This record gives sequence, C-alpha cells and structure tokens, in this order.
Amino acid sequence: MTKAETLEYFDRVIHDYKIDVQYNTEVFAAHRDQTDSEARFRIETSNGNYESKVLAIAIGILGRPNKPDDYALPTSLKSRLLFDITSSRIERENVLVVGGGDTAAEYVENLFSQNNRVTLSYRKAEFTRLNERNRTMLQGMEQRKEALILRPSNISRIEDDAGRPRVYFKEDKVSAQTFDHVIFALGGTTPSNFLRTLGIAFNEKGPIFDSNGETNVPGLFILGDLVVGTKGGSIITAFNSAVHAMQRICEVYLTCGACGPKGIQGP
Repeated sequence: MTKAETLEYFDRVIHDYKIDVQYNTEVFAAHRDQTDSEARFRIETSNGNYESKVLAIAIGILGRPNKPDDYALPTSLKSRLLFDITSSRIERENVLVVGGGDTAAEYVENLFSQNNRVTLSYRKAEFTRLNERNRTMLQGMEQRKEALILRPSNISRIEDDAGRPRVYFKEDKVSAQTFDHVIFALGGTTPSNFLRTLGIAFNEKGPIFDSNGETNVPGLFILGDLVVGTKGGSIITAFNSAVHAMQRICEVYLTCGACGPKGIQGP
C-alpha cells in the first residue's frame, strides 16, 4: 500500500475495533509492581495513570530526538521549535527544517503540501544520506522553487524575535532570517535509560528479547524498530513483530476466548 492507503487502513482499524487511543499524551515513567496475586505495570502519563497486566513498548529505535548541542534553544520559543510535524498542523507559514536525512526531506515535502513556504538547512554541500526517492523528490522541489535549500549552512544561534525564532548562521553568505517555526530532524537515540528502568536486560546489540518480542521481564514486550535494531531493517519485520507479540499475549496473558493453538482466531 501507499503511505496514504496505509494511514487510511490504520484509521479504519482504530474505528472498527474501537481502539482507545490517547493522543497528545506523554509518558513520564513506567514501572512494574509485584503484589501477592500478580505483577502489574503502572504507567504515569500527562493524561493520568494507567495500570496494565501487559505492557508493549513501540517507541522506535530513535525514540528520543537529538537536539542541537552547540547553541541554545530559547525557552520562550518552545512552541515554535519542534522535533516533528505531528504535534500540530502547520499551514501557510514560513518554516525552516534543519537536517539532511530522509526524515528532513519528507518533512519538507509534507510542509509544502500544506501550503507552507519551506527552507531546508543542511550542514553539508551535498546530500549523502537520502534514499533515491527522497533525493529525486528534493532536487525536483528545489528546481521548481518549491523549497529553498541552504547548503552548506550551520546555525550559530537562535533568538526570540517578537515571539518568532530568528535564525543566525555561521556562514557569511547565509543571511539571518525570522521564521514562524523551526523543525529539527537531526535523528535520535534509543531511549535506553527508559527501557533499563523497567528491568529490561541489554547486551552489546541492545535490549534482549525472544522471538515474540518478550523481554526478560514477564509481560513486557518491545515492538517495531526496537526489535529490528539500530542498523535498521525491513518495515515488514517491524510490523510483523506486533503480530507475533499479540499472539503470545493472547495465548499466555489473556482469557479473551479468541485464541486457538495458532494464536489469534477471533476479531
């Protein structure tokens, strides 16, 4: 399926199976409590606390976005300095994307489709990390003047200009400019500390898990990119990890009546 078809499929699944999705909810902490009868997970979030017999974590191998380490981000501009484009819809604004990978390229494409004026700041003279599709797409957008690409360009500082970020660059040829939003696509790191606090064991490759994604902590599963690893892999492998985990959860931890010897049989 295409990206649009995939998203439409997920929306339909959420609706048809009445899945309770808590949007705009940040997880602060999670831990496992052992009582006389059973162990339960307690998850503390910005939308209240939850308890669960089973916990599955699918926050991605790069679950913690990288932030610039050579200049400060003004706290007064917190709502205008973003690390993804899913937090809020941005339309008809002047937006700077910082980065040079596939995520940055897709942000540029997405923001342009939402009628924004988009500029991309990349620290190198040529793109070295883009897949062929995104490279062709970005070059085409540049040629059609749908996006302005500043390369090489490195931000030296960001200041608050009447509530909007004014960006200064180290290169003399790149003039300072005020934007409505700056979106950083600088990659990320595995949230190892969060996983370790739950008691998940690690080896030199990362978190340890079995063929169903279950860790050394009973009832605690990891899914998606977390099981694929830092080198990346097939998105099919990442998606199928959830199927294997759900089969295991249904067989061992639930009494829903929908499981047979081969796993999930019912709706």
